[in-house]
Amino acid sequence: MMKKQTNKLSFWLVGCLVMLGLSFAACNPGGDDNHTLTPEQQQQAYQQARGNYAGKLFFSRLDAATGNIVKDSSAIRWEINTDSTLIIKAFPMRLFAEYVNDNALKAALRNAPDQDIKCFTYYYNLNPVGFFINPVSPVFTLNYGGQDHKISIAFFIRNSYSFGVLNSARLSQMQIIAASLQVDAMSSTYLKESVGFVFQGNGSR
Repeated sequence: MMKKQTNKLSFWLVGCLVMLGLSFAACNPGGDDNHTLTPEQQQQAYQQARGNYAGKLFFSRLDAATGNIVKDSSAIRWEINTDSTLIIKAFPMRLFAEYVNDNALKAALRNAPDQDIKCFTYYYNLNPVGFFINPVSPVFTLNYGGQDHKISIAFFIRNSYSFGVLNSARLSQMQIIAASLQVDAMSSTYLKESVGFVFQGNGSR
């Protein structure tokens, strides 16, 4: 997705981060693109980050009864087993039902199968460890309206809002932003706004 699109952060993302009170200040890349480590330093960062993580996926949703944005969460796992990739395990695609207006699609998404999301990573900071996250769009099939439909979800990549950090106690925080949800490869998106997801968990080797 184009980097300039991230200048317009949706209320879903802002609400999520504000309500969670999670701070990435220690290693937030901000708008500066001049984050480089030597190959040796990148390997050091990866060696610190590699392993399996378990924790919570935080997101915000609109409460239909009150009209307020509320915080919610779901259990989640992810793996860092190579120096260039991260795998989010069994991401709950049903969460996207919260963010679409189409009623038939909304109902189908509530029964959507979980999907692993492969993400390419690039380490830009060593102490604490910081890395950019570039998710690969998950694609899956939903049947509604009497036929199968191919669903594709695109996340922002190559930008300062998709990144992770890891402290010395192996507590990790990450965030990714869904930019669009397409049906049958049509160019229009069914998402009301871009959607932010925040991860927090502990790692083990």
